[in-house]
Amino acid sequence: MEKFSAQSGFTLIEVVITIFLVVLMLVFFQVAASTMRLATIAQQKERVSRVIGQKIETLRAAGYDGVGSSGTFTDPQLNNLQNVSASTTISDYNAEIKQVTVGVSWLGAGSTTRYLGATTLLVNSGGL
Repeated sequence: MEKFSAQSGFTLIEVVITIFLVVLMLVFFQVAASTMRLATIAQQKERVSRVIGQKIETLRAAGYDGVGSSGTFTDPQLNNLQNVSASTTISDYNAEIKQVTVGVSWLGAGSTTRYLGATTLLVNSGGL
């Protein structure tokens, strides 16, 4: 039979340090994954916000009489989003003012439906 000396095997300190390093690597991996997901969400929101702003400026430029009616629209900048739906809602705020809402919904990270919208008012003499 072989005898094990006090020098064979791992010490408790070596095992604790190894476990600490493995846990630290897992934490860094989780932080990196979360950061990438948040960066993707921010990029999507920035793209949608830019499209909404451009659409609102186009509607403002058309003026009170040329604003048209409610409906959906498409934009090439939204092609990379999943299940995207973009629409404008135009309603009479009162006799001299129209309320224009532009909204975009899409399927974001984690299969979560996201929505971003903006509202403006157009008066009979021009935009606000």
